[in-house]
Amino acid sequence: MKRPKNTHKGISRRDFLNGVSLGIAGTLAPIDLLHPLDPLSDYYPPLLTGIRGNHPGSFNDAHKLAFTGSGFVDEAEDLGESYDLIVVGGGISGLSAAHFFKERTGKVPKILILDNHDDFGGHAKRNEFVVNDRTMLAYGGSQSVESPSYYEEVSKKLLSDLGIDFEKFYTAYDFDYFKNRKLDTGFYFNKATYGVSRIVKNVPSFRYDLTYKESIKPDNIQKLHPQLPISDQSKKEFIRLFLDRTDFFPELSLEEKYYLLDNMSYEDFLKGNLPQNW
Repeated sequence: MKRPKNTHKGISRRDFLNGVSLGIAGTLAPIDLLHPLDPLSDYYPPLLTGIRGNHPGSFNDAHKLAFTGSGFVDEAEDLGESYDLIVVGGGISGLSAAHFFKERTGKVPKILILDNHDDFGGHAKRNEFVVNDRTMLAYGGSQSVESPSYYEEVSKKLLSDLGIDFEKFYTAYDFDYFKNRKLDTGFYFNKATYGVSRIVKNVPSFRYDLTYKESIKPDNIQKLHPQLPISDQSKKEFIRLFLDRTDFFPELSLEEKYYLLDNMSYEDFLKGNLPQNW
């Protein structure tokens, strides 16, 4: 491994990870990796406050490359280090790559994980604080594990390996939070654009929304479209968008359709696969 001679002052992302023994992945339980060792007890990212996304120091070199064209490393020295695996990026994907590598090799490999931030986890890094002498954990970015039932098997196995108990979600999450407070969602149409100021409820939106399946039912679509302050033609297209059952790829199996659409932009689908009169 080579290290730039002109290193920045202050603790680096790599130094912090080495301090919590991430460099020897697999020798500690996951929870042990979340506690600092003595050399770094005065610097523990999960305890820091403020806007901790791309913090100062995480974007300096990238900006220098973009603004001045300078390289990342001017001079380097050989540290005589070697690793079984080097992972670029310490987010969920990078950490998972290290986990899968360790699992497949069947040994305790020496892994180096590089990242431009001072804490691992990427968007899912954690925030830690103390309330009434009790340590509390919260998310520093990602709010929750989103719809794991849609995950591929390899992702589901990873979550299982990490010991995540999905059943707790059903008691920890307040499904009736909005209902009990008489809160609802809706689409707002402003007067300047649509000629009327109006909020329309039950408009289908995010497919993972708890009310999505109810909102796309034919009865709701038929009841909904007269409330939309749009042209009659647009209302017809709105109905067709949700209720039309035309199969544009009858020759393909369901699996083949998924594969095709996953590898096609929406623009290409509209331009190349819709009948002219649709």
